[in-house]
Amino acid sequence: MHFAARQMTNDTFPPLASYLAKLERRRSLPPHERDAFLELPAVQRHIKPHELVLKEGKTADHCVFVLHGLISRQKSANRVSHIISINFPGDAVDMQTLFFRETDHTLVAHEPTTIVEVPHGAIIEFCDRNPFAAKMLWHDTLVDSAVFREWAMNIGHRRAPQRIGFLLLEFEARLAAVGRSCDGIFEINLTQQELASALGLSLVHMNKSLRRLREEKMIATRGREIHILDKPRLVKMVGFDPNYLQIETAPAFDKPVAFAPSSYPAAAQTSAAPGPL
Repeated sequence: MHFAARQMTNDTFPPLASYLAKLERRRSLPPHERDAFLELPAVQRHIKPHELVLKEGKTADHCVFVLHGLISRQKSANRVSHIISINFPGDAVDMQTLFFRETDHTLVAHEPTTIVEVPHGAIIEFCDRNPFAAKMLWHDTLVDSAVFREWAMNIGHRRAPQRIGFLLLEFEARLAAVGRSCDGIFEINLTQQELASALGLSLVHMNKSLRRLREEKMIATRGREIHILDKPRLVKMVGFDPNYLQIETAPAFDKPVAFAPSSYPAAAQTSAAPGPL
């Protein structure tokens, strides 16, 4: 089985418009900050399938945004690369490289992919001048961290069929948000081997678990297409709650604070001896 993601064909929008749309599903930016973001120096680059976008251990001088296609983050263990996350159109792939001296992951395209590169310096200067947008970018990196936590939970604490079901439900939710899934049907360009890598499974275990989900009429597969047939039952089986994706949840920038920063007590000059563990 081999899946493929549909590509958007409308190139009349500014390069960063799809990422901005993702941010503004959560909360709108002030008009002047919105305009400034779209005017950031952005260079489009076309990537071939299986081509490296960024290599682990290298120094990055720009951030990557996905315009079309699909990119995975990968890390190596025992000379074998493992997929640790998937990025779709509208995603910022590696915002954390703004402040990392070396990258701690590799980026790989899985189909013909168009990325947008923005220099680190331009993003840092933009954030200095546009504090609300800076908070929005920070919030998006925190959502990225939430996704990593869910993946770790999924791989570490669910059986194979549940792992697969959880990942497919996440893909469906994320792709539906960008208009690439309808009625539980979507396409994604990952082989079974690549899905197995993302889920910490052997290919044999992956095949058996997919067969079980099909036999139980929870999903159907046809060539490159996935169809979630019984979403309520699959959600219940895997315990899927999409809140961690924060797809349309407004950031809590106005969360009540008990004390102003100046009201916090000064740090003690001396500290008590640590107690026993």
